[in-house]
Amino acid sequence: MIKVVAALMCIVAAAPLVAALIGFVLETLNRRAASYWLAVAGSTVAMTASVVLMTIVSNPMLLPQDASRIELFQWLQVGESARFDVTMTLRVDSFAALLVLMITAIGTAVLIHGKQQKLSRQVQHFPSLMLSLFVAIMVVLSANFVMLYFFWQLSTVAAILAQNRGSRSADDASPAKSNLFLCLVIADFALLLGVCFVWTNFGTLELSEVLTEANIAGVLADRPAVVGTICFCFFLAAFGRTAQFPLFVWLHDADRSRPADSALIQTATLMPAGIYLVLRSHLLFDAAPDTRLVMAMVCAFSILLLSSMAITQKNMTRVLSLSSAMMLGQAFLALSIGTFDAIKAAIVLLIVHSLTKAVLFLSADNIASDCDETTEFERLGSLRRRFPKSWWAMICALVILVSGIWGTSRILQNLSSDLSAKTTAVVNDGDEDLNLKDPPAATVASVAGTLSNLILASVFLHSLAVFRAFFLVFHGGNAEKTTKPGPSHESAGSRWVPLFALLVSAAAVVVFAQTNSFDEILLRSFWSAESVETGSFLRPAMLVALCSAMGFVIAWMLYVKPSVWPDRIARVAGPFSRLSQHGFYVEEFYCSFLARMIRQLAGLCRWFDRLLFHGHASRACDHAASAIARAVRPLHTGNVQLYVLALLLMIALLAITLLCNLE
Repeated sequence: MIKVVAALMCIVAAAPLVAALIGFVLETLNRRAASYWLAVAGSTVAMTASVVLMTIVSNPMLLPQDASRIELFQWLQVGESARFDVTMTLRVDSFAALLVLMITAIGTAVLIHGKQQKLSRQVQHFPSLMLSLFVAIMVVLSANFVMLYFFWQLSTVAAILAQNRGSRSADDASPAKSNLFLCLVIADFALLLGVCFVWTNFGTLELSEVLTEANIAGVLADRPAVVGTICFCFFLAAFGRTAQFPLFVWLHDADRSRPADSALIQTATLMPAGIYLVLRSHLLFDAAPDTRLVMAMVCAFSILLLSSMAITQKNMTRVLSLSSAMMLGQAFLALSIGTFDAIKAAIVLLIVHSLTKAVLFLSADNIASDCDETTEFERLGSLRRRFPKSWWAMICALVILVSGIWGTSRILQNLSSDLSAKTTAVVNDGDEDLNLKDPPAATVASVAGTLSNLILASVFLHSLAVFRAFFLVFHGGNAEKTTKPGPSHESAGSRWVPLFALLVSAAAVVVFAQTNSFDEILLRSFWSAESVETGSFLRPAMLVALCSAMGFVIAWMLYVKPSVWPDRIARVAGPFSRLSQHGFYVEEFYCSFLARMIRQLAGLCRWFDRLLFHGHASRACDHAASAIARAVRPLHTGNVQLYVLALLLMIALLAITLLCNLE
């Protein structure tokens, strides 16, 4: 069975790569339709293999060990004793198999959905998407930090390439104008620092050797601050990938790509990688309570900021992008708690969010395809009769997304239990009630209540934002300014079948997550996570449902029909409305400070290069070469005896060198 698992891992990883490489060749030969069908075939093969892989890995009867590894080849070996030895090794456990299945399923749905646009896409678009799919799979299957960082870096290149290939205009596709590049470079540099700290302190880069309680305890005993530093680098890298504060400005670039491309980047390839990094390193974060506390506070502020920005945006794709970042911020908040129930809530939130948000993006792509490639609210409205299938898909996805029964309620439940436990520890003041891994009990108790209130506020704002976008597109707006004449292409099977397949998958995950079988699958990967008694689930579920319902009702009252109340509220809000609509001018700060500083540094390097290497250094090399040529020119007499003498002198010099080495 181990050989079967190894073969399945190779198929899952190789199918998208082969499809991407052959697709680039076919695109060069102007065989774009063949490139598209090859991409669909590659993703379908990978998804089928991932289903079988998930079935085997999650069943202890078929695979007794928790993880399976396969060594492909020797990659790097530095030093005589091979102290730095890196092999190309794939590793899969139940959690990795679950994420690979999610990635391949969303990738297949996005590609099938793109059938109607296969001839209108830019050159090399679908091979770029397959390359992103391959890199995302390899990030999950990496067995050491070198492979993880290598494919993490490649995912940056693949995301920028996919975005540029799918952009609506050449100006929007300019990498020099993309905040995506700047934010991801900062995240990649943070991950590089973390990997360097892991190597210098643990002496190995294998995930199975670093992420053990014994090794982490040994490093904590010698250098207590090192683990916290590594975790800080990791969560900064993850924040950049998931567009959390302060690295969320690249979400503006989502407006420049088609919604279908944003579906793959934000739900399958780029953003889930940040959650995966923190989940895979949960043992390190368990040993760094201060870092977890900082992560929780930044996440709470981030989700509140993002949700307050979403309620004033004028673009549907931008609202969905901010919603993605906000939901993943809730997943980070769950991971900061550290218990098994919180980890389970984060995983379920990640999977269900990815599936439902893919449905929302693909539905938006259906609308944009028949509405002059626009997702601006000012040019959309009263589209329910024109897009009935997209209407049903979006309303079902939004109900699953904002209900919070599968994620947000569990986070509140764990926060409340953590608050009660820490408060009891403070009152009793007994050493047996204190957990040495956690921050001071009084600090956690005071922070947990604030975090719960911030989560409820963000749930209300998030529900208001997404239902506002839904009502503006399908019910309100300016009906006379909307779409071009002609029938909608939504009736094509490739446009709506993937949507409802993803919806059924999301509903199945929600139901399956409530069973003991799902807990057993996760326990094979997170067996060391602490399991604590959580309080009643009814109260947090009712609070989340109430906040979501309030957002829905207010959005229905304000936007289901044209009304003057939104403008009046905007005038009353005044500066806050303008700040929220412009993203609190964080992007302007990036452009005016960081981007300008980087451009000035690049200009300085360019001036230095021209002055030194293309100036004095180049001329000095030319003069030196000319002087040497003039010096040896008298020897070029054409006399055969002189050349034979030079050859004999060289042979004698070589013989003397060999004799010296033998001695």
